[in-house]
Amino acid sequence: KSAVYRIDSDAAAARALRTMPLQPLPFAFQNGVALVGWHAPRTVRAGDTLTLTVAWRISPARERSKQGYSFFSHLVDTRQVSWGVIDTSGYSPTDWQVGDTMVNWHPVPVSAEAPLAQYSVVFGMYDREGVRRIPITTNAGNAVGDFLFLGPFKVVPRSGLPDPHDARRL
Repeated sequence: KSAVYRIDSDAAAARALRTMPLQPLPFAFQNGVALVGWHAPRTVRAGDTLTLTVAWRISPARERSKQGYSFFSHLVDTRQVSWGVIDTSGYSPTDWQVGDTMVNWHPVPVSAEAPLAQYSVVFGMYDREGVRRIPITTNAGNAVGDFLFLGPFKVVPRSGLPDPHDARRL
């Protein structure tokens, strides 16, 4: 399951975001979603879930979808082969208010067959009406495409990391 939280005051957003180890994301979608930052563990076991945290802010919109938007997160290797995919619905644009800050968690499933390697997450947003990807710009307004690469991440075999639920470790 994915989750989204709305933080509706600048002071509360600043306090919440200070507690998160976010990597800056100086980009914006052309629909008024300004990316703030992201975080995810840099190592994950094959067969587990890579939880990607993304913070974003509502800025004045150039467009709004009637059907809403979804984020996509695809775990890919260096050859762009996908080893995990999740699309998550965000907060309905009918409820967006300029200045609100959102935090989403994207649980990207990692294939049990994913080999030991370096990976990235291909991250972006699409309009569910017509499944059209939303273009991305830098904060200075320069076009960068319709997705970003986040990472790098390392996938290790299931035996490559200690199991946090293993009772023998207590």
